[in-house]
Amino acid sequence: MDTEKITYTCIGSVRGACGVTHRTLDAARRCCARDAGAIHRAYPSTYPTRAYSDREPIASDGSEIDYDENPED
Repeated sequence: MDTEKITYTCIGSVRGACGVTHRTLDAARRCCARDAGAIHRAYPSTYPTRAYSDREPIASDGSEIDYDENPED
């Protein structure tokens, strides 16, 4: 019986990975949100462009996240 629990991380093509293995999807979502907040604070909006974080949660093994089983709230 395979009881290995899925872990998650945050990664973006520009920002790269957060370097943390999260035990839950919710924890990965919070990590991505913290990164977005830190970018926003460090680089306040300057019209017409705005700095942003492109990190999104992914399963650490690269498998698809089933959002039906892991709703946002």
